[in-house]
Amino acid sequence: MRLFSKLLEKVRSHTSKDRQSEEPASPKPRTFGPGRPRRNAEAPAEPGLYRILHSDGTHKYHGETNDLHRRKRTHIRTGMLDPSLGEVFEFKTAHRDSTAEQRREVERRKIEKHKPTHTKSRGGEGRIPNADRAADGDPVKDNSGEGARKRVASQLLYRLGMALLDVGLEEARSRLERRNSKKD
Repeated sequence: MRLFSKLLEKVRSHTSKDRQSEEPASPKPRTFGPGRPRRNAEAPAEPGLYRILHSDGTHKYHGETNDLHRRKRTHIRTGMLDPSLGEVFEFKTAHRDSTAEQRREVERRKIEKHKPTHTKSRGGEGRIPNADRAADGDPVKDNSGEGARKRVASQLLYRLGMALLDVGLEEARSRLERRNSKKD
């Protein structure tokens, strides 16, 4: 019994030493503060995550920026955000210790979760370049196999249609010029 007591005491002493020598775990840096996004407030010139909602509350666009104020003005100027239609700009400012990579990761997860109707990227570093969009402007989700074949076919048909339209316009213009020159 005495041997067991000594063993138990040694185990306890080692465990307490290990606990004392361990540094307290540093908390994971927060990307955003607690609470819901602010709605239609004056956006500050600070980094953050934002979303544009349709008047019915569905998600139209999600994004991450280094300057929320500038990005809101840009979206209003380009027509992506139209408050007169009841569209809403919601945002959260980033925590001062957050990094752009952390904000992009949150953006990526939000886009994946809400699937906004006008976001043309996968979010984060997974930007979809213009070449990965079909002729109708919608992003192509699959860049391999059937999705890639459809994308290429769609792009070729679009370009062919545009070329035929250009040829048709040139032909009509030259006929009109010939007709006008015969009248003179």
